[in-house]
Amino acid sequence: MKHIHTISLALALLLPSATAAMADSSVPGNVLFNGTTATTAVRSETGWCAVAAGPSTFENEGSNAVNLSLDAVSYLTEDAFYEVSGMARLKFKTATTGTVRFDFAGDLPKGVRQPTFSNYKERYSRRAGRLKTSFQLNFPDCSVQVKAIYRD
Repeated sequence: MKHIHTISLALALLLPSATAAMADSSVPGNVLFNGTTATTAVRSETGWCAVAAGPSTFENEGSNAVNLSLDAVSYLTEDAFYEVSGMARLKFKTATTGTVRFDFAGDLPKGVRQPTFSNYKERYSRRAGRLKTSFQLNFPDCSVQVKAIYRD
């Protein structure tokens, strides 16, 4: 019986910290960072996409989600032109991949209003109060890199 209590206590102490470590980011939560996105444009065989330079905000929501605001993201196929802007919620499936959901994207195709992302990276310097993020935004016919620098 003594061993069962010891194992139960060990699991009770380890499991919450393991869960916290998975959800933890070096970027503090409940802090709104202000910054700027870089201009990026890419052309593929069947499409073209771009991220406009402009003001951006970043918020670490915890629970495997990040909120970003983007000034303008454009996507052009052989048949249509789309533009989304404003709040984008990155919902992580792994540490570097997931789905982006643009708020108020209207009646756009799902691949435009909820594209996937990959290669997510963030580097936070607490001392400098600076956060750098980058990721690939993957539309059906085009993939463009989103790069931003923020200050707290």
